[in-house]
Amino acid sequence: MSLPRRTKNWSHNQVTLFSVAYYRCEHCNDVMHESLVFVTDDRKHDSHAVQHFVNEVINHLEEKCHISIERQIDFSDRAASQFKSKTPFADAAHNNKNFGFPVEKHFFGSRHGKGPCDGEFGVFIRSASNAVISRKTLIGDSREFFHYV
Repeated sequence: MSLPRRTKNWSHNQVTLFSVAYYRCEHCNDVMHESLVFVTDDRKHDSHAVQHFVNEVINHLEEKCHISIERQIDFSDRAASQFKSKTPFADAAHNNKNFGFPVEKHFFGSRHGKGPCDGEFGVFIRSASNAVISRKTLIGDSREFFHYV
């Protein structure tokens, strides 16, 4: 995603957004939805970045929410380079050894704007864009984007 920046000449720095975790509540057995949005200036958008974000989600759920994870299920309609290449499958193969639970991967046709995280990202992006356009703030990098949203 490109960030508009109000300067004499427009600059388009980028941020990467990654989000969403669902889990079953151990006490009430309901499916819970927690939005975990990672903001970074890493422009590679590769499978290693995705695995880093997934590791952070696992750590958050286990350490901060005290959730005992028995199985990880990934749903994706995203780019092959990030989710469907050999690296994510190698990570999945080692998930049981690394984290103590297996992972399942489910893929849908690639498309934009169809998942819950796309709606959440849209709110962030629109809010930041409107603030810049209306001259309420300057957002030039991922840190400024993070602090604004």
